[in-house]
Amino acid sequence: MDFLVSPCDSKQWLENFNFLKLGEYKFCIAVPVSHHLAKKDAISLEDLSGERITAITTGDSIQNQNILGKIKANCKNVETIFL
Repeated sequence: MDFLVSPCDSKQWLENFNFLKLGEYKFCIAVPVSHHLAKKDAISLEDLSGERITAITTGDSIQNQNILGKIKANCKNVETIFL
């Protein structure tokens, strides 16, 4: 692997790689073009209510935990599948 672009606060990654700041980005989601949310220009956290999301396992990334915490606090009936 030459490089990775991602939230890079994983403890395991930090032990093995040197991370350089590339920029700052807003939280984004990816959905299939056929998904009903794909038709919107922007969504709110509340729009994720009732959806199923995939996320990296909690406990290794504070950024990931913060995002999942915001989703849990603002969304009802979200099913989370951890990788």
